[in-house]
Parts: sequence; structure tokens; C-alpha cells
Amino acid sequence: MDLAGFVIVLLIGGVLAWIFCVVTIVWSLTHPPRRGFTWALSKSQPATPAELPPPFGPKRFEAWTFRSSHGRGVFEAWDIPGDDPRGPVCIFTHGWGDSRISSLDRLGTLSAFCSRVIMWDLAAHADTPASRAEASPGWLAMGTKEVLDLVDLVRTVSEGERAGGRPRVVLAGFSLGAGISIAAGADDRISSLISGVIAHAPYRLPATPAESVLMMRGMPHGVTLSAALMIIGVLARQPLTWLRAGGSFDRARHASRLRCPLLVIQSEADAICPIADGREIAAAAGAATGTRGRTGGTLCVLKISGHSELWSHAEARIAGEAIGAFIHSLAPLPSVGASPERSGA
Repeated sequence: MDLAGFVIVLLIGGVLAWIFCVVTIVWSLTHPPRRGFTWALSKSQPATPAELPPPFGPKRFEAWTFRSSHGRGVFEAWDIPGDDPRGPVCIFTHGWGDSRISSLDRLGTLSAFCSRVIMWDLAAHADTPASRAEASPGWLAMGTKEVLDLVDLVRTVSEGERAGGRPRVVLAGFSLGAGISIAAGADDRISSLISGVIAHAPYRLPATPAESVLMMRGMPHGVTLSAALMIIGVLARQPLTWLRAGGSFDRARHASRLRCPLLVIQSEADAICPIADGREIAAAAGAATGTRGRTGGTLCVLKISGHSELWSHAEARIAGEAIGAFIHSLAPLPSVGASPERSGA
């Protein structure tokens, strides 16, 4: 083989290796690890609210499902009575690779200030089946289509609250779920139902946490990640600008459209979701004209370096106090009533 042929073979091999890396990243981002019942069993962790140890448990709960209005299937949720009958309904959305099961450690804090806490599993997470008829999608759309799923859940809860008119709903989320909660809270279809949004470790753009994780693992990023995210955007039917600041994904842009207060909780040295993003999202909140109460963003900075270790850290007390003060400050809405109509699980 002459030199030119050898160079061509190397180039072809390099291109194929790059394509393989891109496809691998696309698959890993859209198919996160599943932390469901088996995970909880292997870690000796509680798998339901009823298995939570004192002082925050055990808690009784009801399991039910809600149906997507836009063809994305059926999703599973827990409905847990809170400790404050006059408090709002809190809907919690977990982060990438988490689940309602792995998020049980924050239930005690949320339930202390709410009348009900609803925890659900995003598509492609936990034990959500991907092969059952009408099952939720088998892949994650990186927080784009999932906003519509949360909108459907809020509607389900709202339609079921017969007594006292519309419910007081607070959206809360962690990391990926924080951004989904912000975007859903700004959605015109449900914004009038949302009293407030609590975002723990949000990020502005989809590349931010993905790049950080890939760098930690010593995997290719940069152009390779950009190509992978462009493919995911095409699959999720997003505009080409979805990756840019000010684009359709940008959580600061969605925060600016909120008509309710926003609480951002961020660790000062989070290596995955930088505090700069939290500051920008909080600063952007409430730029749109509000129709009730106060609007705007509040930032609670925690002196820890981890991304997901908060609820086992001493700083959890500070976060809990910030959440309690935030919920108590929200403009009062009519009290909540009966449970929503839904499919039994």
C-alpha cells in the first residue's frame, strides 16, 4: 500500500471512530441509568415513601398514572400527603439518571411545607417500561419534550382539584428536572396555576452538564458533543438554535417569562451545573409582567462542592429553611381539595 492509500485508510478509520463516539454519546445521553426498585434493593435504600425511615417516614402514598395528551404514553406518579393541609401541591421532577425512588431523600423537606407532594418518573428512567403498549418513550429528549409531560401532569392535578377552585401548585426539580420545572412554569397553558418554582442546581444550556460529565470521564467532548446534541435536537424536533443562549432550551430565557417567583438553590462549587448558571437564571426570573403577587428570582448559595450530595450534607438545613421561607412567601390561592381523577396503578 502506498502512502496515499495508507493516509486514506487512516482518515476513514478516524472518521468511523469519531462517528462511533458521537453515536455513543447520543445513546448515553438519551438512555440514562435506571435507578428503580432493583437499584434501591441493591443499595439497601427505601423503594417507596412507606419504607422511609424516621424522622421523615414512613409516609403513606397513592400510586397512579397520567396519560400524555400528545402521544407520549402513560407516566407513573406517587401522591404523598404533606404535613401542612394549607400548603400548596408540590410536583417534583428528578434529574438525569435519577427517579422518584432515588429522590426520596428530599421528600421530608418538601412535605413539611405542602399539602401534597407528587413525584413522578421521566421517560426512560427508573422502572418506566419502554415496550408496554402506551408506555412512555424509551428515550430521553434532554428536557425538551419532557416539559410537555410535566404540563400534562399539572393539568391532571388541576382538573382533579374540585373544591376551592384552582390549586396552589409549586413546581420543584433537580438539575434536569429543575430546568423542566422552569420551562413548564413559564408555559402559557399552565402558568396561571403555578404559585412558584423551586430549581435546585439548574443549568442554562444542554451542553453544560454533558460536557462536564464527559470531561470527568475522560471522554471526547467539544465538537463531538456538539454533533451529538445536534442529532438529539433533530430527533426531538428542536430548532437548530436550541443549543445557543437565547434559544428554545435556554432556561434563563424561560425564567424571564415566569409569572411567579423562582427560588434557585445552587452549590458554590458544583462542577456539573456551575453557580454562574444559577445566578443568571435567578437574575432573569420575572422579567415578564406578572399578574399576581411578586415575581423575580431568589438565589440560595450552599457551601458545598458536590452536585447531588445536598440532602446528606449539613447544608440541607439551610436549603430546607430557604424552601420553607419561599413557600410561605407565595401569594395565597384557594385551598386544595379532592384527589385528581386518573388511572389506577
